[in-house]
Amino acid sequence: MHLSPSLALAALAATAAAAANPPTPVRAPAPNPDAALRPVRVRDRDPLTNAQRLARGLTPNRPRLRRGARLAPRASSAPCPSVTGTIRVTGADVAPGTLVGRVPNAFGEYGVTANASDALRVQYAACAGAGAAGHPVDLIALNGIADYAYFGGIAGFSSPDGVLAPDSSAYAYIGGTQQSPASSPPMLLPNSFTAASGFSVHTESAIWLFDSNGLISAAWVDPNGEIPEAQLAYDAASAALFLTGDLSAFTDMFGTAVPVVRLSFPFYS
Repeated sequence: MHLSPSLALAALAATAAAAANPPTPVRAPAPNPDAALRPVRVRDRDPLTNAQRLARGLTPNRPRLRRGARLAPRASSAPCPSVTGTIRVTGADVAPGTLVGRVPNAFGEYGVTANASDALRVQYAACAGAGAAGHPVDLIALNGIADYAYFGGIAGFSSPDGVLAPDSSAYAYIGGTQQSPASSPPMLLPNSFTAASGFSVHTESAIWLFDSNGLISAAWVDPNGEIPEAQLAYDAASAALFLTGDLSAFTDMFGTAVPVVRLSFPFYS
């Protein structure tokens, strides 16, 4: 078939226009929003002593017991002893000596550090059964995010309802939260991500379990009350630790391969 000169010119013009204006590639969605961010305050690297706190008009520190997790709390009306330590991060693609870092990323989400002096120090109340199955605990960050002291789960920007189900790409970053009741579904509470980004999302604080070897897991509660088998992973692109119900689905959605990690308390070793 022969084209008329006018049609041939039109076809050439269309071809040239297509070459000059190639289709815009489709970008994978991002786990964090493209937003103007506000800074998140971080506490001093080394918690103040009681004398320093009193001199500044602050209340004394909570009592700390480094290795109290090996001791059974005595039956009394006294408060439960407290256990303090750092959190080790291990995994196939994680360098030895890696710890949870005290300084969050720009979105108020905790990541990792290879520098022990920059490690996050956390504390929990070692009451009878604390951390065992069915008894999740709060972890309080002593030298981390200043205004949200709980080391908790924050529903991801792309999954704000907080449903971490199998076959779902939903996720929850680890950041600074306010305290929420143990075994509670996600609650819309102030948190470090919201403070940084302005986007409201749901959070949970009392989600942490650990076994006799100090291995930490998360008992995230979905809005329907179910507790999914949440995986802990590290997103190097976001410099953040997070939970997800299906790491493969997360990778398929966001186009980023992320390693599964394990968190543990070094002082159990």
